Amino acid sequence: RNPGQQWVTKFDGRGFVSQPKNGDWQWGLELKRYGFPGATRAVSGTPAVKAAGQRLTYDWDTVVQEGWVNDARGLEHGFIVRKRPAAARDAAGLLQFELAVRGSLTAQIAADGLGVQFRDAAGNTVINYSELRVWDADGKVLRSHFEPLDPRNPSLVTLSVNECGARYPLTIDPIGMAK
Repeated sequence: RNPGQQWVTKFDGRGFVSQPKNGDWQWGLELKRYGFPGATRAVSGTPAVKAAGQRLTYDWDTVVQEGWVNDARGLEHGFIVRKRPAAARDAAGLLQFELAVRGSLTAQIAADGLGVQFRDAAGNTVINYSELRVWDADGKVLRSHFEPLDPRNPSLVTLSVNECGARYPLTIDPIGMAK
């Protein structure tokens, strides 16, 4: 439960879905793949789940940990990338995370690429998934953005990070907030 946002979030070992106390929409995300173009890795199996206070994590493998903090600000959702994933020879340092949209809201990438607005059937923004920040082990801020995986399919979103020159681990940290 999140009293500040007036929603309940359920985690199912694949991702999450949030639903408001008084509303008819659902919103969530599910990590499908991660890695570099030409060498992405599908997320599969059951993650190791850890809960402590308001924080929940899924350890997908030795490379990626997905985590959430549920507090009055909203649902902070991010990733820790412990080491550089395997890359194709021509990978240009663009680490990508493919996210499937869950629930009844439609994704609309913000003009600056730093957030995603989730809209209801009437086109009203219900959730802002924003404040995207990425940094490496030295605190160096890395360029990152959201983009549609397929512009014809708003149920798939890509989070891209330019990790050239970065020292691992990387921290990826956006937050979802009710509008």
